[in-house]
Amino acid sequence: MHELEVSGKYPIAETAALFAEPARAAILVALLDGRSLPASELALIANVSPQVASMHLAKLLAGRLVVVTRFGRHRYYKLADAQVAHAVEAMGALSQTLRPTQTAPNSAIPPLRIARSCYDHLAGKVAIQICDSLLNRRILLSVEDTFQLTRRGERWLQDLGIDPENLRRNRKRPLVRKCLDWTERKFHIAGSLGAALLDHFFARKLVKREHSSRVLIITDAGSQFLKQEFGIELE
Repeated sequence: MHELEVSGKYPIAETAALFAEPARAAILVALLDGRSLPASELALIANVSPQVASMHLAKLLAGRLVVVTRFGRHRYYKLADAQVAHAVEAMGALSQTLRPTQTAPNSAIPPLRIARSCYDHLAGKVAIQICDSLLNRRILLSVEDTFQLTRRGERWLQDLGIDPENLRRNRKRPLVRKCLDWTERKFHIAGSLGAALLDHFFARKLVKREHSSRVLIITDAGSQFLKQEFGIELE
C-alpha cells in the first residue's frame, strides 16, 4: 500500500504519514522559523536530490502542510500556518519525552535550546523563563489549556509600545496560547502576543538571527533587557 493511501476513516493517519518520512520531517523543521526557502536549499537540508525533494514537497503541498510562492522560475516554500508549526514542535516535544536525547554532564547548552524561533514566536530556554516571569507577575494566567492576558498584562504591553487591541483584531489566531516547547518540554507563549513580543525584540535589536538557522542570538542589549524586565541572567 502506498504510504498515503490510508482509509479516509482515519485522516490523522494520513497527516501523520506526511511527518513520518525523515526527509519530509527535515523540510518541515527547516521551515519552522517562518522563512520561505527554495526547493534547492530544502533538498540540501534534507540530504536528498532535487528530484526527490520535489516529490516530497508535492506531498506536503497536497497535505496542506506547506504553501508555495512563485518568483519567476523559482518556487519558495513555507509552512502553511502557525498551526502546522505548533504540530511540528509538539511532535518534537513528544519524541523527546519518548526517546530523550542524552546530554553529557556539564556540557554547554546548545544554542538551539537557549533561544530559537518557532514559526513567528520565541522558543527555547529563554522563552520558558519569560513565560514563567509573566505568570509569576500575573501578567498572564494559566487557564486550562491556554494562557489569559490580565489587565495588568495589558498595561505592561502598552508600556512596551504594543497595543493589545490591535492584537485582538487578528481573528485568524488567538491572542495568546500555550505552545509546548520541543527541547524544554514546558510551555512558551504563542499566538498574536508571542509574535508581537518577538517582533518587538527584533525591532529593539534585543535578538538577531544566526545566518541560515533558527537559532536566535541574544545581543548585549537583549541580555540587559532580559535581566531588568524578567530577572533572567544568561549563563
